[in-house]
Amino acid sequence: MDLSQIYDLWNRFENSTAGEMELEMQGVRFCLKKAVSGVQTSSQSPCQETPAASAEHAKTEKEAGQNVIKAPLVGTFYQAPSPGDAPYAEVGRQIHKGDVIGIIEAMKLMNEVRSDRDGIVKEIKAADGDMVEYGQILIVLE
Repeated sequence: MDLSQIYDLWNRFENSTAGEMELEMQGVRFCLKKAVSGVQTSSQSPCQETPAASAEHAKTEKEAGQNVIKAPLVGTFYQAPSPGDAPYAEVGRQIHKGDVIGIIEAMKLMNEVRSDRDGIVKEIKAADGDMVEYGQILIVLE
């Protein structure tokens, strides 16, 4: 499967009414899932082998003695609301639970990434415009 076929598949899924799709070909597994605002499901599907994170809130956890904020979805990470604006988070800045720390663009949608705890930004691991993966560390907090 080449890149143009993957993009075609992605576009067809985006324009469909399906909420979830899984495909495995030549040892590569694709799992596409649309965020549905305000709806929660309790059924387990093949695409939910790892816990799904909300597109509005970053998954955070204690890892190697550090508080980290991870990417809740795959996409392009932006540190500011628009080019030239001040970044949401800067090293040394205090952030509070619920503060926006960045934006991830996925499937033409801008998704705010929020902190679920208070802390001081120790390190920003994702640069503006970086492609990030689900679970990738974006920010380390003190």
